[in-house]
Amino acid sequence: MLVGICLGAAFVRRQRTLDDPMVDLALFRNRTFSIALGSSVLNVFVSFGSFILAYGMGWWLPNELGFDERLDGLIDRALRRLAQIKAMKELLAAGRNAPKALPHRRTETTSRQMPRRENAANVR
Repeated sequence: MLVGICLGAAFVRRQRTLDDPMVDLALFRNRTFSIALGSSVLNVFVSFGSFILAYGMGWWLPNELGFDERLDGLIDRALRRLAQIKAMKELLAAGRNAPKALPHRRTETTSRQMPRRENAANVR
């Protein structure tokens, strides 16, 4: 851990002194970028944790806690259903909070009327 911290500090110090750095550290002064990067890193940790929870639980409950396999299956199924319900709620909320389409502005090219075609039902 200490070696990783030392190497990271050396990398940051070197990037600050270069004329053409590989990573522009000025990006981290932008709050939006920092929040987006932080949420992405948090998402990776949460995803890995849920993977371990989903696949490690099947081994841990019967082997370490002595649960019956049927009870383990019921708990696993309930947790998966809860995750599906949560995902559906998030999708529905994302749809409600999505930005609306911009209003259509009429320009000279769109205001021209195209000749109207009659459809086959109106033609006798």
